[in-house]
Amino acid sequence: MKKVLASLSLISMAALLESCSTDGKKKGTPMAGDSAAQDDAANAADDGEGEASEKTKTKKNGGSLDDSEESGSAEASKEPDMVSCSMKPQGRSYKGFGGGELAAGREDKIPLLGNRYRVKPFEALSADITRVFGTAPPSLAASASSFPKAEARWFVEPIASGVSIFTVYRVAYQGGQALASSDQSLAAAPTPESAQAACTKYIELAWQRPGTPDEINHCKNVAIMATAAETDVKNRWAYTIASILTAADFLSY
Repeated sequence: MKKVLASLSLISMAALLESCSTDGKKKGTPMAGDSAAQDDAANAADDGEGEASEKTKTKKNGGSLDDSEESGSAEASKEPDMVSCSMKPQGRSYKGFGGGELAAGREDKIPLLGNRYRVKPFEALSADITRVFGTAPPSLAASASSFPKAEARWFVEPIASGVSIFTVYRVAYQGGQALASSDQSLAAAPTPESAQAACTKYIELAWQRPGTPDEINHCKNVAIMATAAETDVKNRWAYTIASILTAADFLSY
């Protein structure tokens, strides 16, 4: 009897274990000691929670994942607005002895994006002044300190200043007085004819090119109109010559 009961107990225990093993596999519940199955179950749970949280965030923002990506790419591709100036700057205007604007016509002589006039150094100016008058005016050598001077074995780009331009004007005025004493065509007071001839001659001599009709007319206005109050004939011609030698065509290359 005891043997029969023991056999029945073993059969019942085996059936019970088989049933638990089968139910666990059907329900996806890992059995004790099955680490691989536990890892798979944990990963599946994490994926489900990640998808749910992402969908919840998207729903709260009132859009979809695709919409947020498209809006981000659109903002990245948008270019910033270019800044441009639409107002012309207000600059000062200066007139010469002839009443003309000193900067008039300058934009026509300088090509777009081209090199502008370069100021002559004192060495070149002194040589040109001597060439025009045939001799160096007495104050020329003493005026060297009014111009920038580079150190030995160095180069400094000359820059025009009020001091340097006035110095050239003063030297040219002194030279013009001596020239009026030696040139017989400048012995009398300027007239339209004599001013036309003198301006044509000395503009070409100083600038090393023929003057245009407008340039010659400006020079004539200095000789006839701007210096009309001057009683000394030599001084009138000296002012006229000095105006030629302080023009940009003489002071620069």
